[in-house]
Amino acid sequence: MEAFSAEEDVTEDLYDKAFALNTRAQFFIAQHALKYGSEGGRLILISSVAANMTGVKNHALYAGSKAAMTVNAVALGGILTDMYLENSWYYAPNGYPGMPMEQIDKGIASLYPLGRRAQPLDVARVVCF
Repeated sequence: MEAFSAEEDVTEDLYDKAFALNTRAQFFIAQHALKYGSEGGRLILISSVAANMTGVKNHALYAGSKAAMTVNAVALGGILTDMYLENSWYYAPNGYPGMPMEQIDKGIASLYPLGRRAQPLDVARVVCF
């Protein structure tokens, strides 16, 4: 629900309608999906770039209702951590304990979108958009 109204003209009813549809509904849709989505799948909630726009006259109510909730998930692959060092050989073809890291990385490179093991900076660039 997009509402253009000067801040001083926003009524409780208009406010409640905007937040009920743009925020409250999103939350309860996600909650409901959790009950039935335990077998996998995707939950995609649609927001608006208006959540971050400034300078749009009489748009604060809509922008606020769209900015009220942000949920992100980043599905990581291998990143150089202690856990990676300990377990990455399981993913390498013919992997074995003590397998050289260069051989592991080469063996599993095709599994990753970057074609290589990610670095912490790669993740930082994704989440700091």
